[in-house]
This record gives sequence, structure tokens and C-alpha cells, in this order.
Amino acid sequence: MTNLLFENVEDLSLVAVRESEQSVSYLQLREKIAKRAAGIRKHLGVDAKIAVYLPRSINQMVSMLAIFEAGLTYVPIDVDVAQERVEYIITVSYTHLTLPTT
Repeated sequence: MTNLLFENVEDLSLVAVRESEQSVSYLQLREKIAKRAAGIRKHLGVDAKIAVYLPRSINQMVSMLAIFEAGLTYVPIDVDVAQERVEYIITVSYTHLTLPTT
């Protein structure tokens, strides 16, 4: 899945994502995604749903793409919604893991 992101990139040293003063190259991004996807696969089954409760960031992007790379279901949760809504989303989506804001 994430191979589509990298297949047309000729120079993997170029900046793929920038957040404030931090930037990540395509190569670094690919490595981060692969590492996180491997960890996810190791601990969860093939039908797992993972809620991502992170602010917009490089970490959020890596988490989302790693979930896709692992072939699992991504459940996004906006960090700006009320806690009751977060709990409701987690409950009704039957998530197996939640990546928290901290």
C-alpha cells in the first residue's frame, strides 16, 4: 500500500514531511513506517482496528501509514473532540489498540 507513496520518488533524500523545524526525508519516512508496521503486525491479528488519537504531526502520519502498511484498519480520532466522544468511537469501532496523545 505505502509503496505507491514512494514509487515515483527519484531522490529518497528529499523532504517528505515537515513539521515546524523538524523534517523527515522519504527514506526516513519509509524506514519509520516499516519499523512501526512490523511492530503492529507482531502484536495484532489481521483483522485488528487501531484508533489513532494523535494531533496532526509526523508521528500521526507515520502511525496512519504503518497501519495501512500492516494491512489493518485505521480509526482516526480528532484530539479536539470531547472525551465522551472519544470513548464512544473506541467502543463502537471495537478497536484493538489506541495510539494515545501522550
